Amino acid sequence: MMKIIYVMDPYDGWCYAGSENILRLYMRYRSLIEFEVLPAGMLTGELCCNHHPDNATAALRSLRAIEKETKTPFGEKHKEALRNQEFLMDSEIPSRAIMTVRQLVPEQTLPFVHALLHARFNHGMDLNETSTYLELCEILDIDKQAFFQVFQTDEIKELTQRGFQVADELAETYPTLLFVDDDMTLKLAEGYTPFDILDLRIDRILKGEATGLDDLLEE
Repeated sequence: MMKIIYVMDPYDGWCYAGSENILRLYMRYRSLIEFEVLPAGMLTGELCCNHHPDNATAALRSLRAIEKETKTPFGEKHKEALRNQEFLMDSEIPSRAIMTVRQLVPEQTLPFVHALLHARFNHGMDLNETSTYLELCEILDIDKQAFFQVFQTDEIKELTQRGFQVADELAETYPTLLFVDDDMTLKLAEGYTPFDILDLRIDRILKGEATGLDDLLEE
């Protein structure tokens, strides 16, 4: 079956900016194409870091650059959190949450990713807090008890780490979309890409037409 692999990171602002486009893509093509989310682990291990309000100016400058290019606004609550709060940025925790949903209710993975990115970058919610995931499960009608039972297992932690390794091999920037069909892997998008362009590329692939893409990865 044809598949789109979506490589992203929960702390990447460009992924937030593009999340609406990718969710729309999923809703349009999910009956024809399998979608697989692969969290990238951008801030893990030695790359984990603490945000401090002293760093807010640089962080807000980065947000403005994304807003200018994508026309996607970041929420005022997120900006307030950057100005006023100290918090840990560790991609493993929200990535493990994504992998948990992938295991439990795979059809909810894309909506969960979209909601998670909005929780952080729109509503300023802490991705380290249990309450954040309780709220996301409530919104998407995911069994909270089942979620936390899987989320805390060594198995899901190991699966998340293995996913980071695969993501590192597949993508250099986020978000990246790869179209996979049999032994062919085509790079559909790298970085923020408007919905109309993504839609056009997939439509042409399904029709067997030239896409204008020449980045073909051989298995």
